[in-house]
Amino acid sequence: MKKKELNEILRLHEMWLNDEEGGKRADLRRANLQGANLRMADLREADLRGASLDFSCLPLWCGGAHFKADATLLRQLMAHACTLECDDEEWTELREAILPFAKKSHRAEDLGLLDKEKL
Repeated sequence: MKKKELNEILRLHEMWLNDEEGGKRADLRRANLQGANLRMADLREADLRGASLDFSCLPLWCGGAHFKADATLLRQLMAHACTLECDDEEWTELREAILPFAKKSHRAEDLGLLDKEKL
């Protein structure tokens, strides 16, 4: 998706979130968002099911919450989370619980999750 087109969709989505006339909820289903900089985007309630978000930047603030995702995206997010090192016992247990799901990500091998020596 071209940057100009994405910016317009995000602008209209922000208007929709603010109940402004002419606003429109973002429908980014199956959109190619590879490499997109979404850091400041407010994606609440946007539809990202089937979108390709490889090498993009999802926001880690409230604007990056409450959007529609599919299992592919969720597996990718969980795969990245499973690469984080934390010595907290609760995280270790949680990581072990989600690891089988995360290993089904199309990025699992790239992230070293399938390499038994790294686990």
